[in-house]
Amino acid sequence: MNTEKNNPENLERKETVESVPYIVYESAQVRNERNIKRMLIALVLAVVMLFASNLVWIWYINQYDFANYEVSTDNGGDAYYNELIGDGQINYGESDGAKAN
Repeated sequence: MNTEKNNPENLERKETVESVPYIVYESAQVRNERNIKRMLIALVLAVVMLFASNLVWIWYINQYDFANYEVSTDNGGDAYYNELIGDGQINYGESDGAKAN
């Protein structure tokens, strides 16, 4: 009867796992620690660069002078105008003189 305990494959795997020298395990651990340190540095650098990029865009957009102004005409109220209503709709207005007729 061949049980899990007496299975030759399990014994071979156990022997190969135990036959790995400790120095090999330590070198793999050190290599993994170096890789983790490099990835952590890359992550911190990426976060800093994203933050710096956002600051640069904020500075760039603040260079423009956004001004609100009104336009007035002196044609006696006969000016045609278009009024922008929400959702991008346009109200094509009439002049005050055309409304009176």
